[in-house]
Amino acid sequence: MSPLTARRHDCPMCIDGFQPVGIHPVLGPVLVACEFTRMCTACGGCSWFPTDRTALTLRANRLAASGYAITYCLACLGISDVLPIKGDPR
Repeated sequence: MSPLTARRHDCPMCIDGFQPVGIHPVLGPVLVACEFTRMCTACGGCSWFPTDRTALTLRANRLAASGYAITYCLACLGISDVLPIKGDPR
């Protein structure tokens, strides 16, 4: 179970405490914390969780090589923002 999941519930859209929200243009398929679980108080449950299980540092390095910087929520380790790197010619 996810550390964000506070209790069992019967949410039909929930996958282990997360709900699919679509395909992010940079991150690909992403999930957010299910609204019926305990939300992260730092990001308010707004951080994205990519469906691929790439390690945090590897993901950051791959995105930097593609011209993007990511910001992680330090409480839940979800991605709270994806920004183009300034001065990157891409």
